[in-house]
Amino acid sequence: MIVLDASTIILLGKINLLETFGLTFSGRVLISKKVRDEISIKETEENPLIVKLIEDEKIRVSKVNPVRNSSPAIAGLETERGIKSR
Repeated sequence: MIVLDASTIILLGKINLLETFGLTFSGRVLISKKVRDEISIKETEENPLIVKLIEDEKIRVSKVNPVRNSSPAIAGLETERGIKSR
């Protein structure tokens, strides 16, 4: 299983690797509802492909819990963005 953030999924789409990645990766590809919403805000060239991969369940939208006690960088993001670890 791999969890993608908005930047990663958008950039993979821009360089035409998102579909290949979705078709060749044998594990589950997840994005959070927040990432799906962020991607949908602006119409871009890669949006139709992302929507199709979600509809085809190549990318699944799921509740994603932040990782606890992972690293100082993550802890900084949690504080900066208001994410609370359990």
